[in-house]
Amino acid sequence: MFEAKQKQPVLSKEIEDLVVRSTGEIFNGKTDEILRYKYKVMQILIQDMDLLSVLHCADLEKKGLTNHGDSYRGVCIFDFMKLPDLKSDVKNYICFDVVESFGSNNVKRLVFRTVCHESDMNTDWGVSRMDLLAAIIKSKFDWSHILGFTLRKESDTSEIVGEYYYREVSYISFAPNNTWNRVNHARSF
Repeated sequence: MFEAKQKQPVLSKEIEDLVVRSTGEIFNGKTDEILRYKYKVMQILIQDMDLLSVLHCADLEKKGLTNHGDSYRGVCIFDFMKLPDLKSDVKNYICFDVVESFGSNNVKRLVFRTVCHESDMNTDWGVSRMDLLAAIIKSKFDWSHILGFTLRKESDTSEIVGEYYYREVSYISFAPNNTWNRVNHARSF
Protein backbone atom coordinates (compact mmCIF):
# COMPACT_ATOMS: atom_id res chain seq x y z
CA MET A 1 0.00 0.00 0.00
CA PHE A 2 1.94 3.04 1.28
CA GLU A 3 5.64 3.01 1.95
CA ALA A 4 6.42 4.01 5.54
CA LYS A 5 7.98 7.45 5.80
CA GLN A 6 11.51 7.44 7.14
CA LYS A 7 11.54 9.32 10.42
CA GLN A 8 13.87 12.26 10.94
CA PRO A 9 16.48 12.48 12.27
CA VAL A 10 17.79 9.09 11.20
CA LEU A 11 18.83 7.07 14.25
CA SER A 12 20.92 3.98 14.78
CA LYS A 13 18.95 0.78 15.32
CA GLU A 14 20.03 0.74 18.98
CA ILE A 15 18.66 4.24 19.74
CA GLU A 16 15.59 3.68 17.58
CA ASP A 17 14.78 0.56 19.64
CA LEU A 18 15.35 2.52 22.88
CA VAL A 19 12.86 5.22 21.78
CA VAL A 20 10.29 2.62 20.70
CA ARG A 21 10.57 0.79 24.03
CA SER A 22 10.41 4.06 26.00
CA THR A 23 7.29 5.35 24.22
CA GLY A 24 5.43 2.03 23.98
CA GLU A 25 2.95 0.43 26.30
CA ILE A 26 5.12 -2.59 27.05
CA PHE A 27 8.49 -1.85 28.61
CA ASN A 28 10.68 -4.88 28.20
CA GLY A 29 14.36 -4.21 28.21
CA LYS A 30 16.20 -0.96 28.61
CA THR A 31 14.11 2.24 28.42
CA ASP A 32 14.80 5.90 29.02
CA GLU A 33 12.63 7.06 31.93
CA ILE A 34 12.59 10.73 30.89
CA LEU A 35 11.41 9.84 27.36
CA ARG A 36 8.82 7.46 28.78
CA TYR A 37 7.41 9.96 31.30
CA LYS A 38 7.33 12.82 28.80
CA TYR A 39 5.57 10.61 26.27
CA LYS A 40 2.93 9.58 28.83
CA VAL A 41 2.34 13.19 29.95
CA MET A 42 2.04 14.37 26.35
CA GLN A 43 -0.52 11.65 25.60
CA ILE A 44 -2.60 12.74 28.59
CA LEU A 45 -2.50 16.39 27.54
CA ILE A 46 -3.27 15.95 23.83
CA GLN A 47 -6.23 13.68 24.63
CA ASP A 48 -7.91 16.14 27.00
CA MET A 49 -10.59 18.01 25.04
CA ASP A 50 -11.14 20.57 27.82
CA LEU A 51 -7.47 21.46 27.78
CA LEU A 52 -7.36 21.76 23.97
CA SER A 53 -10.45 23.96 23.99
CA VAL A 54 -9.07 26.29 26.67
CA LEU A 55 -5.77 26.62 24.79
CA HIS A 56 -7.80 28.54 22.21
CA CYS A 57 -5.36 27.99 19.33
CA ALA A 58 -6.91 30.10 16.56
CA ASP A 59 -4.80 28.57 13.76
CA LEU A 60 -5.84 25.02 14.61
CA GLU A 61 -9.45 26.06 15.19
CA LYS A 62 -9.58 27.64 11.70
CA LYS A 63 -8.30 24.38 10.20
CA GLY A 64 -10.94 22.39 12.11
CA LEU A 65 -8.31 20.52 14.10
CA THR A 66 -9.68 21.11 17.59
CA ASN A 67 -10.49 17.39 17.92
CA HIS A 68 -7.04 16.31 16.74
CA GLY A 69 -4.88 16.58 19.84
CA ASP A 70 -1.72 15.44 18.08
CA SER A 71 -1.80 18.62 15.97
CA TYR A 72 -1.29 20.65 19.19
CA ARG A 73 2.08 18.98 19.85
CA GLY A 74 4.86 21.42 19.02
CA VAL A 75 2.34 24.22 18.38
CA CYS A 76 0.71 24.82 21.77
CA ILE A 77 1.96 21.93 23.87
CA PHE A 78 5.69 21.41 24.35
CA ASP A 79 7.62 18.75 26.26
CA PHE A 80 10.28 21.29 27.16
CA MET A 81 10.22 24.74 28.73
CA LYS A 82 9.59 27.07 25.79
CA LEU A 83 9.75 30.82 25.82
CA PRO A 84 6.97 32.35 23.74
CA ASP A 85 7.95 33.89 20.43
CA LEU A 86 6.74 37.48 20.44
CA LYS A 87 5.97 37.24 16.70
CA SER A 88 3.97 34.02 17.04
CA ASP A 89 0.27 33.80 16.25
CA VAL A 90 -0.08 31.23 19.02
CA LYS A 91 -0.95 33.05 22.22
CA ASN A 92 -1.33 30.23 24.74
CA TYR A 93 1.05 27.41 25.58
CA ILE A 94 1.55 24.53 27.90
CA CYS A 95 5.12 23.49 28.53
CA PHE A 96 6.31 20.70 30.77
CA ASP A 97 9.49 18.94 31.71
CA VAL A 98 10.60 16.00 33.80
CA VAL A 99 13.64 16.62 35.97
CA GLU A 100 15.48 13.86 37.76
CA SER A 101 17.77 14.33 40.73
CA PHE A 102 19.82 11.47 42.03
CA GLY A 103 20.56 10.45 45.56
CA SER A 104 19.22 7.96 48.03
CA ASN A 105 15.65 8.54 46.88
CA ASN A 106 15.98 9.21 43.09
CA VAL A 107 13.43 12.06 43.10
CA LYS A 108 11.63 13.08 39.92
CA ARG A 109 9.95 16.42 39.40
CA LEU A 110 7.25 17.11 36.84
CA VAL A 111 6.94 20.80 36.07
CA PHE A 112 4.11 22.36 34.06
CA ARG A 113 4.00 25.93 32.84
CA THR A 114 0.84 27.47 31.41
CA VAL A 115 1.59 30.59 29.38
CA CYS A 116 -1.01 33.06 28.12
CA HIS A 117 -0.71 36.31 26.22
CA GLU A 118 -2.34 39.28 27.94
CA SER A 119 -4.70 39.76 24.97
CA ASP A 120 -6.22 36.29 25.47
CA MET A 121 -6.35 36.00 29.27
CA ASN A 122 -10.10 36.27 29.80
CA THR A 123 -12.53 33.38 29.63
CA ASP A 124 -16.31 33.36 29.93
CA TRP A 125 -15.94 31.28 33.10
CA GLY A 126 -14.76 34.23 35.18
CA VAL A 127 -11.23 32.91 35.63
CA SER A 128 -8.08 33.71 33.69
CA ARG A 129 -7.02 31.31 30.94
CA MET A 130 -3.66 30.48 32.56
CA ASP A 131 -5.39 29.55 35.82
CA LEU A 132 -8.03 27.49 34.03
CA LEU A 133 -5.34 25.59 32.10
CA ALA A 134 -3.48 24.98 35.37
CA ALA A 135 -6.69 23.79 37.06
CA ILE A 136 -7.25 21.22 34.30
CA ILE A 137 -3.67 20.00 34.67
CA LYS A 138 -4.00 19.81 38.46
CA SER A 139 -7.25 17.85 38.14
CA LYS A 140 -5.35 15.22 36.14
CA PHE A 141 -2.07 15.07 38.06
CA ASP A 142 -2.66 15.98 41.76
CA TRP A 143 -1.94 12.84 43.82
CA SER A 144 -2.20 10.71 40.69
CA HIS A 145 -0.27 7.55 39.89
CA ILE A 146 -0.26 8.31 36.15
CA LEU A 147 3.50 7.91 35.86
CA GLY A 148 3.70 4.87 38.13
CA PHE A 149 4.46 6.78 41.31
CA THR A 150 2.45 9.22 43.40
CA LEU A 151 2.71 12.87 42.35
CA ARG A 152 2.53 15.42 45.14
CA LYS A 153 2.19 19.11 44.27
CA GLU A 154 5.32 20.89 45.41
CA SER A 155 4.55 24.44 44.27
CA ASP A 156 2.01 26.51 42.35
CA THR A 157 3.29 29.97 41.43
CA SER A 158 2.68 32.69 38.87
CA GLU A 159 4.65 35.47 37.25
CA ILE A 160 4.58 37.96 34.41
CA VAL A 161 7.20 38.15 31.69
CA GLY A 162 6.58 40.93 29.19
CA GLU A 163 3.12 40.43 27.68
CA TYR A 164 2.81 36.84 28.93
CA TYR A 165 1.36 35.52 32.16
CA TYR A 166 2.66 32.23 33.55
CA ARG A 167 1.42 29.73 36.07
CA GLU A 168 3.95 27.09 37.03
CA VAL A 169 2.89 23.93 38.84
CA SER A 170 5.58 21.58 40.08
CA TYR A 171 5.12 18.01 41.27
CA ILE A 172 7.52 15.80 43.13
CA SER A 173 7.41 12.02 42.95
CA PHE A 174 6.55 10.03 46.00
CA ALA A 175 6.77 6.25 46.22
CA PRO A 176 4.99 5.33 49.48
CA ASN A 177 6.49 1.86 49.54
CA ASN A 178 10.04 3.24 49.28
CA THR A 179 11.79 2.91 52.66
CA TRP A 180 13.49 6.31 52.41
CA ASN A 181 10.20 8.05 51.60
CA ARG A 182 8.35 6.20 54.34
CA VAL A 183 10.86 7.33 56.98
CA ASN A 184 11.38 10.90 55.74
CA HIS A 185 7.93 11.84 54.43
CA ALA A 186 5.56 9.81 56.59
CA ARG A 187 4.38 12.85 58.55
CA SER A 188 3.94 15.13 55.54
CA PHE A 189 1.38 12.96 53.72
